[in-house]
Amino acid sequence: MLRARAAALVLLDASPFYRFCEAQLLPDLVVYLKQNARVTPEVAGELRRGASGKHVGLRLLERAHWPLATEPLSPVLRRLFLDYSRAARQKAEPPDKHAGEITTVLMAVHLGADVVVVDDLFGKRLARDQGQPRLSTAQLAAEMVVDGVLKDEEGFKVFDLATPDEVGRRDFRRACECVPPEEA
Repeated sequence: MLRARAAALVLLDASPFYRFCEAQLLPDLVVYLKQNARVTPEVAGELRRGASGKHVGLRLLERAHWPLATEPLSPVLRRLFLDYSRAARQKAEPPDKHAGEITTVLMAVHLGADVVVVDDLFGKRLARDQGQPRLSTAQLAAEMVVDGVLKDEEGFKVFDLATPDEVGRRDFRRACECVPPEEA
């Protein structure tokens, strides 16, 4: 398993921010990923919209001026984005439904990012197909517990929010056991 903390560049979709916000642990995420984290302009916009809704805790990101946003997609990447968006969109979904995860993966590949943090099924598949290393929010929470940044209960709270209902504490323990030791 990869480690986000050891990565020089981590691109994140909106879901990790929402889950850490819901767990009231967003400041811990900011401190943990420091200046390694980036989001695409599409994800930054989604987070701003979320901060004016039920996730007001996301306002911390704007106050902290974190994370930095990447440049917009180039024309070549924009064409790929449109192709993937059409492929991902289901009937009755808005055109920008999968914009965050698609732009995150495309930009990560373009920039040579060490890892992306994406939870959406289409984003996971796209990362795999593009050969882009990926972590889930749940795996990131487990890593933060192993590194002593989050207490066990805090990490489980994020893990639980980021996984289906049938996933439980035993799966959380297993995820923590899979985190490789931090390199010196």
